[in-house]
Amino acid sequence: DYQCPSAFVPESHTTYMAAVTSNSCLQATEPRLLSDITDGAAKTLMVIEVDAERAVHWMSPRNADEAVLQSLFPQGKHSHTGGMHAACVDGSVRFINQTMSLDVLRAIISIAGGETQEF
Repeated sequence: DYQCPSAFVPESHTTYMAAVTSNSCLQATEPRLLSDITDGAAKTLMVIEVDAERAVHWMSPRNADEAVLQSLFPQGKHSHTGGMHAACVDGSVRFINQTMSLDVLRAIISIAGGETQEF
């Protein structure tokens, strides 16, 4: 299963989506090199958890674009009390607090913003 156990969605659906924005690690049409990620792999989000209403078929080509991100923060619906999970480029998983601002979320999705955000 590619879904959060706390989300009640059809078995064929996932609550995890790739973060795909103009400054993200993953791009819809072009590859990125690890060396492109100058903010650090442990400080750059790659996959985010969305609420059950935004779950997609696990083979769907839909991603967490800017519109999805805006709907999640601040105070969007989440499967967990207080926020959601997200995976970083280095494979680590972080809990993202629902009170995080959209600007901070954008910063930690960015690969080369030069920010030093801790989350």
